[in-house]
Amino acid sequence: MAREAKSQYDQGIPLKEIRENIDKKYENTGVPSTPTPKPE
Repeated sequence: MAREAKSQYDQGIPLKEIRENIDKKYENTGVPSTPTPKPE
């Protein structure tokens, strides 16, 4: 997940969009999201 986020960040994707992409990708895994605040 961290590598994916770093790769997207290096491509210039905004942090908010990266977080949305990760949340969407892992939303059906049955594992709750971390309590990390979402970027604005």
